[in-house]
Amino acid sequence: MSTQSVTTVDAADPKFDLQSLASSVEPVLIKDLVAAWPATKAASGGLEDLKGYLNQFATEQPVTAYVGAAEINGKFGYTEAMDGFNFRSGQAPLPAIFDRLQEQQALPTAERMAIYVGSTAVDQWLPTFRDTNDIPLNKPDMLVSFWLGNATKVSAHYDLPQNIACVVAGTREFTFFPPEQVANLYVGPIDRTPSGQAI
Repeated sequence: MSTQSVTTVDAADPKFDLQSLASSVEPVLIKDLVAAWPATKAASGGLEDLKGYLNQFATEQPVTAYVGAAEINGKFGYTEAMDGFNFRSGQAPLPAIFDRLQEQQALPTAERMAIYVGSTAVDQWLPTFRDTNDIPLNKPDMLVSFWLGNATKVSAHYDLPQNIACVVAGTREFTFFPPEQVANLYVGPIDRTPSGQAI
């Protein structure tokens, strides 16, 4: 399978136009799109600073969190027999999730549980966060969600809507496969999926 480089643009470039990029059918890497966000600046101080910043917006409404044992090495998916998942889910308020993340961060890497909060609505769980942390995109029906966790790996899957993934803290790595490669991706049982979409 051939590889190709991803187009990279800089949000600081005077010619930068987010609105036109939003309709792109090819992946684009945008540098420094959220560098000026207060959340990004807080994250540069570490987990404790980010926790303090986000907790001022957080409600006590529980979020859904996924937790995997250290043995899965952060890779969420199926058990070896493909008859279940290698993780469990539960609910807790966001401040409690931060406490668990800090506990795991203090452990040796090989002993850390994987913790993952995925696709959670910002406006519902972090009200007013977007007042000072948002992107200038004229999309009235835009869904804004957040992901939070430690070192985790999410199995290959597809997303129906177009996405702009903003990295506030840490790093994210994306691997893209062209649609014609689906036969080589070994799709798991479609009647048993971690979050509604086949992996």
